[in-house]
Amino acid sequence: MDWVYDIETYPNCFTFTAVCADNSRTHVYECSEHRNQVADLFEFLDTLHKKKDRMVGFNNKGFDYPVLHALLEVRKK
Repeated sequence: MDWVYDIETYPNCFTFTAVCADNSRTHVYECSEHRNQVADLFEFLDTLHKKKDRMVGFNNKGFDYPVLHALLEVRKK
């Protein structure tokens, strides 16, 4: 399964949105002063990893993936 995703980063807000390539599902996660869905985001990413799903993004190599990778590395500590 392929997922198209994008993240947005602002000083007080981080969002992650993923849409299944067949357009059947959408997942949106927010981390801000209003909502903290980081645990839910990690659970979603873990599920994709276990299922060996792929993630596709615009400027993925230059921005989105490095940010996600850094978040996952922080979680390990």
